Amino acid sequence: MMTAQDFFQHVESGGKVDSTDWMPEEYKKEVTRVMGFQALAEIVGAMMLSQWIPYTPSIVRKMMYAAKSQDEMGHAHILIRACEDLGYSREEIIEGYIERKNKLLNIFHYSFGSYEEMVAAMLLQNTGAIVQFQSLVQGSYLPYQRALRKIMKEESFHYNLAVNMIQQLTTHGTDRQRETVQYAFDLWYPRMLAYFGPSEKGKAPSNALKWRIKVDTNDTIRTRWLDKIVPLVESLGYKFQDPQLAKDAKTGTWSYTEPDWEEVKAVINGGGPSSEYWRESVSKSYENYQWIRDLMNKGSKIQTA
Repeated sequence: MMTAQDFFQHVESGGKVDSTDWMPEEYKKEVTRVMGFQALAEIVGAMMLSQWIPYTPSIVRKMMYAAKSQDEMGHAHILIRACEDLGYSREEIIEGYIERKNKLLNIFHYSFGSYEEMVAAMLLQNTGAIVQFQSLVQGSYLPYQRALRKIMKEESFHYNLAVNMIQQLTTHGTDRQRETVQYAFDLWYPRMLAYFGPSEKGKAPSNALKWRIKVDTNDTIRTRWLDKIVPLVESLGYKFQDPQLAKDAKTGTWSYTEPDWEEVKAVINGGGPSSEYWRESVSKSYENYQWIRDLMNKGSKIQTA
């Protein structure tokens, strides 16, 4: 029988794990933490977007954003099911967030102030998600890999939708709309730098890194995002107005204005401008649909009786 030492040697050397394989509780706890964390981000991210569907300028665009919002909820469902396979229930994930035990990434503690801001922020967020998922899909837990492969295909649609909407606003919008897009890039750029987490240079690797649930450091993924987003934003006619933003041609590393990590920590701990709004929104929705869960539980008991 495989021991915990054998298991960790297996994953640390690049081995893979499926849901039916034996695994130590520490690994199970860490992989469900990562997947549950992403599931909550998908849920709140969809809610942030859905607020602006009524303000989308055409029926076709409304349908596109409704489809995107539906995709995000579907992603959450896939990830929650993967957590449930390991004994971490959807109730624990959702109720943990409502009770302020489970946290969200910093960008999900804000709201969009305008339609133009939503479009610009979605471009930054979708690009960030893509580079993050391209890394995570190489991890050690196979069900998470399989979930991410499906999610990444839909994220490519979301990314191209955001690019197209920026192009539409830039080409056919007013001067004020173009100014608002630039304002949104200025507003969301530092938030996205912080989204990938603080530098891990000089620190002992986390369990997620040691066990290859996560295969790249925060700095590596942030660099890949900057490699992708900086030329993209400039090609669309905008720029990040960070005086320290520059790429070293020899090393390939970026310099940038460091986020205020104390502020980021406070936001993640529930101090963001919309932290309570989203938590209460999830809580109300969860309460309103309790009857469905009750009905499902009742049906499950009848089948097993």
